[in-house]
Amino acid sequence: MKDAGKWRSSKAEPPLVGRVKEFTTIRRALTLASGSKGSMILIEGEAGIGKTRLIRECRKEAEKEGFTVLWGNCFDYRKEPYLPFREMLKEHFGISPLDDFQNNKERVKEKMKGTVLRDPNFLEEFSSLFISKDEPAGGFTYSKDDVENLVGHLRRKGFRVLLITDSDDIHKRETDPKVDTLIIGEGEKGAVPPTRLERIAHIIQGTYSRFQHCAVVNDAVRSLSRNNPEGKFENLVGIVNDIAVENNGIVIHVTGETYPDCLNDLDDISSSIRIEGDREKEESMGMVKGKLSTNELFFTYFKEVSRGDPLLLVVEDLQWSDKPSMNLLQYIARDIHQESMCILGSYRSEEYGLDDPEMDRGPLRETLQRMSREHLFETITLNRLEENEQWELVSNIVGFEPEEQMMKELMDQTEGNPRFLIDRLKGDGTHGVASEIMEDVAPQLEESTIRKRLDRLDRKARSILEFSSLIGMEVTMDMIIEGLDLEEGEFLDSMDEISELKLMSEKENGFRFEHQRVRSSIISSMDEKRKKEMHLLAASTLEKLTGARESPALFNIAKNYMMGGDMDRAYKGFMESAEGDMERMEEEKALTSLSLALECLDRLPRNRERNIAKVETLQMMGDIKESMGDTRGAIKAFKEAMDVAEKGSIPFATSSSYRRIGDVMLKLFDWDQTVDYYLRSLHLSKQENDQEEVARSFRGLGHIYYLRGDYTRAMECYLKYMEFPKKERRSVTVMALIEMGDIYFEMGDLNQALTYYILGVKKGEEKDLKLESALAYSSMAVVLLKLGELEESRRYAKWAFNMVGDHLGSEIAKKVLINHVEIMLDLADTENAREGFENLLSIPEESFENLLLKGLRFRAIGLYLSRQRDFEGGVENMKRAEEILKKLQLPFHLGMTYYHLGLVMFQQMKVEEAVEFFEMAFSTFKSINAIFFLNRASSKLRELKFVLEGLRE
Repeated sequence: MKDAGKWRSSKAEPPLVGRVKEFTTIRRALTLASGSKGSMILIEGEAGIGKTRLIRECRKEAEKEGFTVLWGNCFDYRKEPYLPFREMLKEHFGISPLDDFQNNKERVKEKMKGTVLRDPNFLEEFSSLFISKDEPAGGFTYSKDDVENLVGHLRRKGFRVLLITDSDDIHKRETDPKVDTLIIGEGEKGAVPPTRLERIAHIIQGTYSRFQHCAVVNDAVRSLSRNNPEGKFENLVGIVNDIAVENNGIVIHVTGETYPDCLNDLDDISSSIRIEGDREKEESMGMVKGKLSTNELFFTYFKEVSRGDPLLLVVEDLQWSDKPSMNLLQYIARDIHQESMCILGSYRSEEYGLDDPEMDRGPLRETLQRMSREHLFETITLNRLEENEQWELVSNIVGFEPEEQMMKELMDQTEGNPRFLIDRLKGDGTHGVASEIMEDVAPQLEESTIRKRLDRLDRKARSILEFSSLIGMEVTMDMIIEGLDLEEGEFLDSMDEISELKLMSEKENGFRFEHQRVRSSIISSMDEKRKKEMHLLAASTLEKLTGARESPALFNIAKNYMMGGDMDRAYKGFMESAEGDMERMEEEKALTSLSLALECLDRLPRNRERNIAKVETLQMMGDIKESMGDTRGAIKAFKEAMDVAEKGSIPFATSSSYRRIGDVMLKLFDWDQTVDYYLRSLHLSKQENDQEEVARSFRGLGHIYYLRGDYTRAMECYLKYMEFPKKERRSVTVMALIEMGDIYFEMGDLNQALTYYILGVKKGEEKDLKLESALAYSSMAVVLLKLGELEESRRYAKWAFNMVGDHLGSEIAKKVLINHVEIMLDLADTENAREGFENLLSIPEESFENLLLKGLRFRAIGLYLSRQRDFEGGVENMKRAEEILKKLQLPFHLGMTYYHLGLVMFQQMKVEEAVEFFEMAFSTFKSINAIFFLNRASSKLRELKFVLEGLRE
């Protein structure tokens, strides 16, 4: 009972459960943003599903990684133009509701002093967006009707309202039994003088103590602040806010801006509520200001902030957004891709009818549709929690595992909505489910009661409890008999005694503690020496009975060895546990095991062998994080491995760390750092005669030179790679053969390209590598098409397409699909092209984490739409491809995109634009000496220039 009450009144956030995939997606976007590859992610879901909770967790991650975070909200009360963005800037610049216009303006000027935006004209235009001369807070003016509307709004939300006012207009209105009025004034009957702050605080305290769900609206800010200098009014603000927190209420100080502390219901009541200003000023906010539009002023400043530290912009509750704010979001999203900036937005799709065309209550749906056509954002949909996730959330909140029947009722009532689940647990402060759970088990949970029962047991029975507590909540008879060397009869006699005291009971597969608190009390009752002995006994028993490779027992064994002080065995156990986790694709569990393995190593005396073990553990962590898309985490792990290897003078480990960092940098398309780390790895591995690492470094260098269009150096590196014996994964060699074919293809030597693709097919089929073989067949189809072998091209393309049908999530399958669409379009095979196109669209855009593939996807979609005579959609998608490929500096693919854009423009008889694109294609192919495609572009140019001259004549 005591613990449940403590949780209800605490400010601690409930744990984040069931959002690993979504959190990883956002973390990946933050990593890319820190490398000037910005993006926008919108989080949708019903009220209470956890949108704000997820964003707050991402905010912590962003701040930890050095991001500047600006946060704004939209509100259902009214809609001011650019409201969330003005709000975030006011917080960013420290604009005070109690300070005057000039002081607030000086704050902005001071913060902008060291930036390129210190120009007085820009400062004047920019600061006028969120600071006004007419208000102490720089907010919009507001009428008393606005305050009345705010009170009504809170009443509709179910609040008891205390209105503090110095306005006759308000307190003379007709009395509302659910609204109390505290009048601030001098000499008026019933009024409290503005200097009597203690009296005011006492009245507020009394209101909160009498009523639940209470809101204080303070509309007397000016009177109180003017009559209480030297910080006394600010002290009252702090006191009032504290009272609200203690009573799960809210307080709103009305100054044209409001600063509530809304803890009662973070999802149904905005984290702040704001009074809206007059309409003339609203309309002026949407106009062009000076030389820059309002959108340009906001975005210019955000870009300047992101040039220092990367920037995270958060805009919540977009279902209540104003139109100018949505237009600004779209404006920023169009140009965010080359900025160190990430936008997170959230909205309730059910409230504003995004799926109901008859509903039109705001600009969100229309703007989302426009932005979706331009592919400006990624969507994360938060679903309700699965059953196991609901168990985890409740267990984390109440501190133990609840009874099954109670949990079933709870899940039936809340249907997996985390907010409903938490509210049901909290109840009204006295009758929540958490209280009921605690009351049900209270007799068993009293520490003193458990200790007294333990004292009544003999040494043998107590040893059974101590040993079992370190195994887990459940334990089998075989484990106890083996571990404590007991006879079956004496074990059962002791268990009868333990069961009578309600400490453990017999279950279907063994024995179980009556409650987690019982187990915890037994563990805490042991002294350190006894605990270590029992941990080691538990570890050796589990190891003997479960087998060395059985999982998840491996983790429990390792944990017991660790707690028993045997760090060597614990380290080996955690590493085996991590390997088992990886076989089951449970990456998060593997990372936990590896973190504990590192902790074990750090507790052992350092020597060369343990340094090598630490490097291998860190590299394994990096590999896992890389596979999860946590690029920043992977680089961090690999660099830590590099530091350990360098300081420990372990050259082979240093070179492998260099090469791994290069691999990750390549995925980020950071060309210079990629080449640098590959060359460092190559140099060191050559010195150490580490042939496997030399080969891998040559392969990495070959790949990056190929992507950059440096075909001569790329081929040299690939040929050197092929000279070495291959101890690494079989697929790497097949992919190298395909890429060598790609080089010859792009250089225009189609026969030599075909030779390498055939070698790739042969090697892939020998090693039963289905996906790699499919890519080799698909590449053969592309070459055969250029050689005029149309039916052979069609046959191999369909063959490859069918081979990847069950693996559409893999990068190789995506490349095969893209090839398939383009080949079938060139063959005028509409049916097969459509099948490939539909498969391509069935894969969510956000799953295209490889930006090269994302660009090629846009190009394939654009080509298909253009052939269907949807020229607008076709050009739009191909220009998205152009944007990505230009940013990645990938000349061949960029040249091909220009070439196809030229064809589409010619289809529409836009000859001048077609010529322009073919000229760009020609120039791009020329820069990398791609002779075959250079000649094709040249031929098209001659043809079109002839047509153009004819049209002009």
